[in-house]
Amino acid sequence: MELFSTKNRILLKELIKTDFKLRYQGSLIGHLWSILKPFMMFTIMYPLC
Repeated sequence: MELFSTKNRILLKELIKTDFKLRYQGSLIGHLWSILKPFMMFTIMYPLC
């Protein structure tokens, strides 16, 4: 038994693409924020622990 059918996988893929486009649309560095933001939080918070 598959977890997601082909139809649902296609829908999930489209929803994820749309979410990324809308989230970082007006940003200067765009999709790079999805990597930079957690990295910056880690580098700031790690020394505090």
